[in-house]
Amino acid sequence: MTSERFARLVESYVGTPYLRHGRTPGRGLDCIGVAIAAFDELGLEPDDWRQYGESPLQSDLMDRLDAAAFLRLKEGAPERGDVMCFRWPREIRHVGVCLGDGKIVRAAKGRGVHITAPDLKRLARVYEVID
Repeated sequence: MTSERFARLVESYVGTPYLRHGRTPGRGLDCIGVAIAAFDELGLEPDDWRQYGESPLQSDLMDRLDAAAFLRLKEGAPERGDVMCFRWPREIRHVGVCLGDGKIVRAAKGRGVHITAPDLKRLARVYEVID
């Protein structure tokens, strides 16, 4: 159920402007900001995630995703509500949320938060949101 609520929240952010390091749906979001804002609204976000973006290290983000009690690294095809991490170009540098039916919600400069098809060739990790 949490995955479905997470997916619905993320969908509600579509149309939000892109803002680098943005974490506030009413102001602007970046790719991980989409997930962090939804985690926060669900009461899942650890307080120290608010610091993300102040560190230039993308590996820090992966460490936080790996350590989150409400996420589980998953094998197999992404499903609705899963957090998908993409390589850009070689390092994991982009995050989207699976909506199912071959679509994700993502944020990108110039396009804001939008729905698109994922580039599955770049898919590196998938996390399931758990209760």
